[in-house]
Amino acid sequence: MYRNNFAQLLFFSILMPISIYLFIMVPFSSFVDLSLIGNINFFVWGSVGLMILSTLIMSIFIAYIESGRLLMKDYFASIFVSRITMVDIVGSLILWTTLASFLQFLVSMFIVKGLVPEFYITLIDFLYFILLALSTCFFLSSFWVAVYIALDKSYFTKLIITIFFVLFFSFGLGLFVPALEKYYTIEYIAIINKIPLSSLIQNFQNIVLNKGINFLNLTIVLLLAIFFSFVSVYILERRNIR
Repeated sequence: MYRNNFAQLLFFSILMPISIYLFIMVPFSSFVDLSLIGNINFFVWGSVGLMILSTLIMSIFIAYIESGRLLMKDYFASIFVSRITMVDIVGSLILWTTLASFLQFLVSMFIVKGLVPEFYITLIDFLYFILLALSTCFFLSSFWVAVYIALDKSYFTKLIITIFFVLFFSFGLGLFVPALEKYYTIEYIAIINKIPLSSLIQNFQNIVLNKGINFLNLTIVLLLAIFFSFVSVYILERRNIR
């Protein structure tokens, strides 16, 4: 059973970045102009988007499945009668989602290296990538766990919110289309620049552009992740699912 689940998860984690490369990066490479942000190949710059989007989808996939099991008292049924606290339960759920998402990021990075030979970062840059990836995975995991726990009885609402955020995250935060006046309005750029997650994405992109990293945004994202984690605990405590 566990071997089959692992094999399916591995197949999904490999297929997903390849699909993003074929159906998003290849078509977008024909019209996105990166000359305004630097002399860089689109596939090198877009590879960051591929890795982050793959991580997002994996976090959604795991958070949806595990939060559903929790609320149905299936997966965690054996520990509901134990002394394990709600913080422990939510913490383990977010930890597993974060770990799976981070592994997806590493798999995507490995695939990117095969699909885009020009993609190259130094050892220091790689360590920055790991730090940013862990922060991103933690934020996405805590956010989606909170969303799916809060909306556990509303399937269509969860579906709509998931589709909206995936589309907004993919095409509204500058993953594959730079947040420039050529593609977005000034008012829209001003709005997304205030979103901490957008700044975190820019940190990834700054690495491949040989620019500096804003650690303040990284701190804000981590604080938000902790906030969403406690929101999940609060909701479950209020529902008294034990």
